[in-house]
Amino acid sequence: MSNNFFTGGIPISIGDMISLQLLDMSNNKLSGGIPRHLPMGLFTFDVSNNQLFGDIPSSMENLSLMKTLDLRNNTLFGGIPRWMGKMSNLQELVMANNHFEGPIPMELCNLNSSLQFLDLSANSISGSLPSCFIFSSLTHVYLSRNKLKGPITSFLNSSYLVTLDLSNNHLTGNIPNWIGTLSALVYLLLDNNHF
Repeated sequence: MSNNFFTGGIPISIGDMISLQLLDMSNNKLSGGIPRHLPMGLFTFDVSNNQLFGDIPSSMENLSLMKTLDLRNNTLFGGIPRWMGKMSNLQELVMANNHFEGPIPMELCNLNSSLQFLDLSANSISGSLPSCFIFSSLTHVYLSRNKLKGPITSFLNSSYLVTLDLSNNHLTGNIPNWIGTLSALVYLLLDNNHF
């Protein structure tokens, strides 16, 4: 259902589609909030590039099979839920260009063995970088254009990492030596900080 001109809210009746595994409603003009009731068997939920607002409903905690969650380019707000750390199959978490705030919860580090793509850029996320992604499966990390502060020591040391974008934040201190050991790294962006 992507790339149309659908308007209005996402029908709550979608939650009754018990066999649904992939729901892609991206690139429309949908408004309202994310439904509180979604099919338990969803692998992919993509509502990017719409006009959705509100927070992420706690009922999504039960979507344990989710692999791709794409909420980018909406007007969603609130904190990043701690329960996301229970989504043990999550491989792609994309929440860029919304109004999320508060810290990155340490519980996301429970996804070290599954999460590969993390994009939280262009929000109002604050606090320091979590130190628990040291040994993870992450290949792409986008945290630019937020309000992150403090040093980047012991943040991430993944041999799989291809992209690390921490630009346009309030990070301080020295650029750590371990960045030089990221053998797969192709893109490193640290500009517009306070190093």
